Amino acid sequence: MKPQTRVVKHVPLKVLLGLIRKERDQHVFHRLLFIHQLYEGAGVEKACGRMCISRQTGYTWLEQWNEQGYDRIKPRFGGGRPPKMGEGQKGTLKDKLKSKSNWLTSEVRALIQNDFGITYSTVHVSRILRSFKMHYAKPYPHDYRRPKDAREQLAAAIREVPAKITGKCVVGFLDEAAPQTTDNTSICAEHKWCLKIARQFRRSSDSGRSTNQGLSRTPPSTEPIRLGFIPSMDVKSLSLWNAQPRSTCASSSV
Repeated sequence: MKPQTRVVKHVPLKVLLGLIRKERDQHVFHRLLFIHQLYEGAGVEKACGRMCISRQTGYTWLEQWNEQGYDRIKPRFGGGRPPKMGEGQKGTLKDKLKSKSNWLTSEVRALIQNDFGITYSTVHVSRILRSFKMHYAKPYPHDYRRPKDAREQLAAAIREVPAKITGKCVVGFLDEAAPQTTDNTSICAEHKWCLKIARQFRRSSDSGRSTNQGLSRTPPSTEPIRLGFIPSMDVKSLSLWNAQPRSTCASSSV
């Protein structure tokens, strides 16, 4: 069968020019330009050269135009190859993934291959998981010895502990800092002066030379400075001790 060489003028030239101006689809636009060349009297081969297409493509467009005109030259894409896994199988896979909170991509790939007999690449399995609204997350280590009802056991232990320790011990929380026995207003000028003397003796002891700045003429001691600490006492005695006016000063042994 010989290819068609004459164009069928389904619409006048003015209507064809109007279709070209209004067309927004690039595929249809190029085909209308090709048909316009044929309307103007150009041959198929010459029009193909102007449009930079092969002669086979030009004859195909001409045949489509001669059959039904404008409606026939619109491209009809088939949508590509059908997917290996149908929508029903994807729904089944999604239900199976709910049985565990954390999955590896390789585990899901093996699951699809074992249950559905379909082999996918790791990249395509990631696309399927993203379509399920599943996202990557940082894996955290899990102790294999942890029982499945660990949360329930912890809640039960928390309920039992207060009953066991009531009246037997006092539970408290302390940090690494030592408790302060006086408020900040008790740090008087005498206390600061004593600390200055203590630093003076410490520097003189480290350097091995005596110093004379008008604070003290006592020869430097080679022994470390001893600081006095408050002995342990109960809460009542501590409150009475704080009520008395006194200042805490660092002193060196003479």
